[in-house]
Amino acid sequence: MEEIKDIPIIFLTARSEKEIILKALKSGGNDYVVKPYDFAVLKEKIYKFLNEKLFSLFVNFIPDIILLKNRSNYAASHYH
Repeated sequence: MEEIKDIPIIFLTARSEKEIILKALKSGGNDYVVKPYDFAVLKEKIYKFLNEKLFSLFVNFIPDIILLKNRSNYAASHYH
Protein backbone atom coordinates (compact mmCIF):
# COMPACT_ATOMS: atom_id res chain seq x y z
CA MET A 1 0.00 0.00 0.00
CA GLU A 2 3.02 2.31 0.36
CA GLU A 3 3.14 2.98 -3.38
CA ILE A 4 -0.42 4.36 -3.43
CA LYS A 5 -0.47 6.27 -0.16
CA ASP A 6 -0.08 9.65 -1.89
CA ILE A 7 -2.95 9.18 -4.35
CA PRO A 8 -5.77 11.58 -3.39
CA ILE A 9 -9.23 10.08 -2.88
CA ILE A 10 -12.28 12.10 -3.85
CA PHE A 11 -15.59 10.46 -2.99
CA LEU A 12 -18.21 11.08 -5.68
CA THR A 13 -21.58 9.84 -4.49
CA ALA A 14 -25.28 10.57 -4.11
CA ARG A 15 -25.06 10.08 -0.32
CA SER A 16 -25.27 13.44 1.40
CA GLU A 17 -25.82 12.44 5.03
CA LYS A 18 -23.42 14.19 7.38
CA GLU A 19 -22.44 10.93 9.11
CA ILE A 20 -21.52 9.30 5.78
CA ILE A 21 -19.45 12.30 4.70
CA LEU A 22 -17.58 12.39 8.02
CA LYS A 23 -16.94 8.64 7.88
CA ALA A 24 -15.55 8.93 4.33
CA LEU A 25 -13.23 11.80 5.27
CA LYS A 26 -12.10 10.14 8.51
CA SER A 27 -11.32 6.94 6.59
CA GLY A 28 -8.74 8.81 4.53
CA GLY A 29 -10.70 10.55 1.81
CA ASN A 30 -9.34 13.92 0.76
CA ASP A 31 -12.63 15.36 -0.46
CA TYR A 32 -16.29 14.50 -0.89
CA VAL A 33 -18.52 15.54 -3.78
CA VAL A 34 -22.27 14.92 -3.78
CA LYS A 35 -24.26 14.18 -6.95
CA PRO A 36 -25.51 16.01 -8.87
CA TYR A 37 -22.19 17.79 -9.15
CA ASP A 38 -20.83 20.63 -11.22
CA PHE A 39 -18.07 19.34 -13.50
CA ALA A 40 -16.14 22.61 -13.27
CA VAL A 41 -16.03 22.31 -9.47
CA LEU A 42 -14.93 18.67 -9.62
CA LYS A 43 -12.24 19.55 -12.16
CA GLU A 44 -10.89 22.32 -9.88
CA LYS A 45 -10.76 19.92 -6.94
CA ILE A 46 -8.76 17.45 -9.04
CA TYR A 47 -6.41 20.20 -10.27
CA LYS A 48 -5.92 21.33 -6.66
CA PHE A 49 -4.70 17.89 -5.61
CA LEU A 50 -2.49 17.55 -8.68
CA ASN A 51 -0.93 20.97 -8.10
CA GLU A 52 -0.30 20.18 -4.41
CA LYS A 53 1.40 16.92 -5.39
CA LEU A 54 3.55 18.61 -8.03
CA PHE A 55 4.52 21.34 -5.57
CA SER A 56 5.52 18.82 -2.90
CA LEU A 57 7.60 16.88 -5.45
CA PHE A 58 9.31 20.10 -6.52
CA VAL A 59 10.03 21.17 -2.93
CA ASN A 60 11.48 17.75 -2.13
CA PHE A 61 13.89 18.00 -5.09
CA ILE A 62 15.14 21.56 -4.44
CA PRO A 63 17.98 20.45 -2.11
CA ASP A 64 19.13 17.92 -4.73
CA ILE A 65 19.03 20.55 -7.47
CA ILE A 66 21.03 23.03 -5.36
CA LEU A 67 23.56 20.35 -4.47
CA LEU A 68 24.04 19.39 -8.12
CA LYS A 69 24.40 23.04 -9.14
CA ASN A 70 26.97 23.66 -6.41
CA ARG A 71 28.91 20.56 -7.43
CA SER A 72 29.01 21.59 -11.08
CA ASN A 73 30.09 25.14 -10.13
CA TYR A 74 32.84 23.71 -7.91
CA ALA A 75 34.01 21.33 -10.62
CA ALA A 76 34.02 24.08 -13.24
CA SER A 77 36.10 26.39 -11.08
CA HIS A 78 38.59 23.79 -9.87
CA TYR A 79 39.16 21.44 -12.77
CA HIS A 80 39.48 23.75 -15.78
